[in-house]
Amino acid sequence: MGIGKDNDQAPAGQRDGAGSGTAQEAQRSWVTVLASDANQVAVGVATTAAIYGAKVVVDKIRKPPPPPPGSASDSEA
Repeated sequence: MGIGKDNDQAPAGQRDGAGSGTAQEAQRSWVTVLASDANQVAVGVATTAAIYGAKVVVDKIRKPPPPPPGSASDSEA
């Protein structure tokens, strides 16, 4: 092995040069950002739906308020 020899087995044209793949990295970065944002929105929607569903269940379990005086149910009794 001489001093001038390159240890890299890939041909010079196939090696990553400075700045190569930058567009791919930028695209990957945007995809990651968008996926993260979409994930946060989905978690927010799921959390809101869970809270709303819990409220509906609690409202069904609660005793309904008494009817106001003079309503139809009082006159029947």
